[in-house]
Formats: sequence, C-alpha cells, structure tokens
Amino acid sequence: MLRTRVYLTSGLLSLALAGCSSGNFMVRKENVSFFITSDRPELRLVLCESGDMDRIARDSHLQETLQQSLKEKICAVHKNRKDLKALLASLDKDQLEAFMDAFRKNGYEINLVADG
Repeated sequence: MLRTRVYLTSGLLSLALAGCSSGNFMVRKENVSFFITSDRPELRLVLCESGDMDRIARDSHLQETLQQSLKEKICAVHKNRKDLKALLASLDKDQLEAFMDAFRKNGYEINLVADG
C-alpha cells in the first residue's frame, strides 16, 4: 500500500513538472484571457496590435535577440506553436520570471498552467 502511494505520488509529481516545463502560460487583460501560445485573434489585438508586446519585450530586459524572437513568434500571423513552445521551454527560470514580470508590469495577470 505504501509502495503504491509512493509510486503514485512520484508519477503525479513527474507529470506536473514535465507539464510546467513548456513555459506556456495564460495571460489576462481587460477581461480577455488567452494562452501565450494561442493563435486566437484576441491575442493579436490585445497584445500585438496595441504595442504591448513591444513594451513587454523591452521591460523583460532579456537579450535583444531573444526579445525580438519572442515578439516575432508570439505575434506571428501564422503562429508555429511548436516553435514558440520550444523557445519558451528554452528560457531558464530567471528569464521566464523576468518575461512574466514584464507582463505584470504592463497590466496583465499571469497564471502558470501545465500546457495549452
């Protein structure tokens, strides 16, 4: 019985950690919510066309090439979700935290989720 609990707990923890490693997260502003890897038109309107993504990238203080790559992949008309998820997953903890803090600084609410 104890062994079963240990395996179950370990399995659930592994699944949770693997899911969180994608870097995908949900953002919300002005009653509009979307996953950052979404290709919904609301994302482009609220995040990209408003100029918020430019400000967020700048406020993240990440390397210029990384800022540009994030902006391009997030705001692409024909988004490649797989490439964007790979880029987000490649961010280390401090980079992802800085990126998410930049969203907060620009009026967005952030919720980490397993995957979208």
